Amino acid sequence: MGARRIFFLIQMNDRIIAHIDMNSYFASVEQQARPALRGRPMAVVGPSKRSIIIAASIEAKKLGIKTGTQIKDALAICPRLPLIKADCQKYEALSREFIEIFISKTPQVEIFSIDEAFLDLSDCVSNSEEAKILVGEIKQEISQRLGKYIKCSCGIATNKFIAKLASEAKKPDGLTIVETGEEIQFLDQFELDEACGIGNRIKERLNRMGVESFKDLRRVNQTTLTLIFNSYGLKLFNIARGIDREPVKPYYLVTKPKSISRSKTLSFNTFDKNLIDKVALFFCQDIACELKNKGLVCGQIGIYLRFQDFSGFAKTQRIKAPTDLATNLHFFAKKTLGNLVLKNSVRKIGVWCSSLKENNGQLSLCPKFETKRKIEIISEQINSKYGKKTTCFASTVGLNFSPSPSYGFKKDLLS
Repeated sequence: MGARRIFFLIQMNDRIIAHIDMNSYFASVEQQARPALRGRPMAVVGPSKRSIIIAASIEAKKLGIKTGTQIKDALAICPRLPLIKADCQKYEALSREFIEIFISKTPQVEIFSIDEAFLDLSDCVSNSEEAKILVGEIKQEISQRLGKYIKCSCGIATNKFIAKLASEAKKPDGLTIVETGEEIQFLDQFELDEACGIGNRIKERLNRMGVESFKDLRRVNQTTLTLIFNSYGLKLFNIARGIDREPVKPYYLVTKPKSISRSKTLSFNTFDKNLIDKVALFFCQDIACELKNKGLVCGQIGIYLRFQDFSGFAKTQRIKAPTDLATNLHFFAKKTLGNLVLKNSVRKIGVWCSSLKENNGQLSLCPKFETKRKIEIISEQINSKYGKKTTCFASTVGLNFSPSPSYGFKKDLLS
């Protein structure tokens, strides 16, 4: 192993990374804002009467009510459960507040989502004990500035993967430190799908290989994992050993989202594929407008359906020539659905675009595409001036709802 490589690995092991995760964030914000809700079970829900629990208070979680619980099930557990409609502007405003606290300690802050962030403390503390003191100061400032009901859990480790897992270990208001050399022992306490990077599908594939734990995963060599999972095999190989060399990406260097999506819980369940197609087209128009505004094109599109029984269908389609045109996005979205047979009625529809990159402004050699682009741009300008639904595709006329936007993990909370 070369000297540079050895030096690099030593540097990575010397890092002090903190992951800070706000506890029951949306629910805690509402409890802080509404004293009558403090110390009691409550939940935050979406705008639709058919939506699920978005966030449950710590007291509600103790009863078995959690994110994703159906409202009817939550009310069966706690009939007088207060249901508060989500107020995203309020949550984003407070996110800006606690992110400013993080930045006051170190500029190396990666905003991972609206309620969590990674901090590289390597340049401001020399060991985990000093990091513990600094995190204690952050917790105190959050309480003083935002209110005592806004609490966070923190994990401190030598890399992002273990730090995030450590922040999950003690909730609420916890602090877990994993020292260098303790990563594997700490990791083996958890189930496979408790780790960031191993979802249900990957877990199921691993289970079919006879892999039930991280110990089992370490017995599978890198070549086998790469053959089965392609490039993701190396990530799984490293995850099993508590290795993560990914740096903290400072907020000021992040310029574009990883994905853009739209989704909506319908007011009724449906088997109507024509309606599903119309909703997908409606979403594609909305996403295409945002892509153009951000100067991005999309190289992959995905469709998600949630069924009546809360099972789901998700599939992606690569786009060889990345696009920001609604008609192109819809073409590939429709192709993604293909000849899907609906065995259950659909209650929620989602469309997302990923593999985003900057639009280099290159004109299409096909005049038809350039004509479409001009028409879409004019349509978007009219909608921007007179309202979103002023112009739309004929087949989407009558769809009277606003989709819920999502910006992946790269939404700029400091703008």
